[in-house]
Amino acid sequence: MKPFASVITPTLGRPELRRTLDCLLAQDLADWEAVVVDDGDGSGIELAGRVGDPRILAVPSPGTGQVDARNAAITLARGELICWLDDDDWWDDAGHLSTLRAGLAPDRFYYRGGWIVYDDGAREEFDLDATAESLRENNTVLTSSIAYPRSMHRRLGMLDRELGGYCDWDFMLRMCAAGVLPHRIPGPGICYAIHETNVSADFDAPQRRAYFERFRAKNELDVVIANHLRIHRLLGS
Repeated sequence: MKPFASVITPTLGRPELRRTLDCLLAQDLADWEAVVVDDGDGSGIELAGRVGDPRILAVPSPGTGQVDARNAAITLARGELICWLDDDDWWDDAGHLSTLRAGLAPDRFYYRGGWIVYDDGAREEFDLDATAESLRENNTVLTSSIAYPRSMHRRLGMLDRELGGYCDWDFMLRMCAAGVLPHRIPGPGICYAIHETNVSADFDAPQRRAYFERFRAKNELDVVIANHLRIHRLLGS
């Protein structure tokens, strides 16, 4: 029997993956699967196996980089809904999946606010609106809150591997162009980690900037490079 939700998680040697998987185990809706794709040395596969839950599938990436890992997870997914959840983030609401199921509609994709979380545990609330128009100016959607019908990939194709970490923003713009519009789930529930070892902190690194310039040119956007923390500081105040 196919699950309601397929949670896709690329991973690269992060012990925080256990916290990510624990938040799934805490969901009050049990009808999910997790597809963990390891883009590194296999430590993520080992960690996922130690959790000992048959709903968690962990496999090596067939390619290189986070987009290949995400695409591999999407290809293996069986659920009605695709949910993104990165290996250092977590859902701080045990009812997150049940809320998504209650409001599911074919002409929407979903997002939710939450908190930017620092290594010392300090949090800043991040809960901004997103529309088809605003997404052409700023990405105000926390990556680990993105959810949409799996049928979107049959309709629109896979993630663009030439855009690196901007594949999520690009896919949201593609959905908007197809008439599938963002819908905000009420109440904060997403914990989005920023620390020294993730691209959220090092958002202006040369490779990331190259991906950004490709993304900007592809979508003909007049935007500047930023991360969720900078967007929060500019818009959230």
